[in-house]
Amino acid sequence: MWNAGRPGFWAALAVGAALSHFLLCWWILRTEVTGTPWGLISIGLAAPFLVGAERLSHWRQRMTGATEALGYLAAGVSFFIAAAIPLELSREWITVAYAIELAAVAAIAAKLDLLTMRRICWGLLAIVVVRFVLNPEVLKYPLGVAPLINWILWGYGISITALFVGRHYLKATRDDRLVQAVEATIALLVFVLITLEVRSLFQRNTMMEPHATFMERAAYVLIWGGFALAALWLARLRHDLVTLWAWRLSGLLAVATVLVMQVLVANPIFESADVGQLPILNGLLVAYAAPAVMAALARRWMNEVESDKNVVVLAGVVASILAFVYVSMEVRHFFDPGFERGGFGAEGIELYTYSIVWLLFGVALLALGFVRGTAALRHAGMALVCIVVAKVFLIDMAGLQGLLRVASFLGLGAALLGLGYAYRRFGFDQPTQK
Repeated sequence: MWNAGRPGFWAALAVGAALSHFLLCWWILRTEVTGTPWGLISIGLAAPFLVGAERLSHWRQRMTGATEALGYLAAGVSFFIAAAIPLELSREWITVAYAIELAAVAAIAAKLDLLTMRRICWGLLAIVVVRFVLNPEVLKYPLGVAPLINWILWGYGISITALFVGRHYLKATRDDRLVQAVEATIALLVFVLITLEVRSLFQRNTMMEPHATFMERAAYVLIWGGFALAALWLARLRHDLVTLWAWRLSGLLAVATVLVMQVLVANPIFESADVGQLPILNGLLVAYAAPAVMAALARRWMNEVESDKNVVVLAGVVASILAFVYVSMEVRHFFDPGFERGGFGAEGIELYTYSIVWLLFGVALLALGFVRGTAALRHAGMALVCIVVAKVFLIDMAGLQGLLRVASFLGLGAALLGLGYAYRRFGFDQPTQK
């Protein structure tokens, strides 16, 4: 290459010829010659290109076109190491090795300011995403004996650490698109890591099982909601697109799962679920109350991040719905701890307990609306109170007799008078928020 008019061309030709010959030999001889250390051969072929790259790094100021040639030789070293990885490592550690290689390539790209090496980072990043996110075979990898402390933790954890290292070096190159892609991959791998760890806890021997239990879905909602809150907190501090979209997508997935699956389709009334026998301290607390608290917390934080006020309102609505479902399910659990009675049927004291609990919940919404000056909360609370009144008069009173019916009428009337006074006293004097 010295004094050549196009040293980059000859460097690329040398790398391409060596790599194509190696792959051709491996393809033809892999079944005929057993015991051949193809991985070591590949690393051995990387050695002369490494020496050439080291020399060119010193000559690049005195040799025309040396920087381009240096990029091709460094890429050749990366290609041969990448080829050795699947030839020598077991399948669950191949992607980990590619993530570590990405960190090394990023360090070289930053130190030598090589565009070619930064382009290789895109390919390595794509391999990591495809193999660790889109690959269903991940569910078949051996987990080991200890719960949580398994290959999922080590494999994804080491890869995430390597990507953090690569991101550190790439920030010096000012390649913003590549840095954002690495950050998005880190967020995605963290999300997949916590999801697979939950799966390994509930379906240790059958990770491929398509069905999930009620408590497993509750755990998914909890960790996805926690991930969304962490991303939202970072978005408040950093104001970047990666954390913003990580919060939006993970939060949307958590909300869709809890509202569609846990509330509408497969709640304990429709699908048998063991949530424990204790009142309050049971699985319903995890499945509904904790996500409600997360949604309320997200609503407080997202004012600094989300410009669309409808998203803020949606978070408040989700928190209210989950809180309402939680108190209702707790009433059902108190009278039927095993959820053995199918459907929504109730009678007697259980039927009236729903009215009392819903009335208290509506009053709580009204009070919160007064304190915060939020018209939506006051309207929701008043609507729920009206529903309870209709339920009491049309349904509950039919099962009550004598003095109990009179006492119920008096108690409900007193509650409505008190609410009317409170609404007139506080409801129209407070500044309202949408």
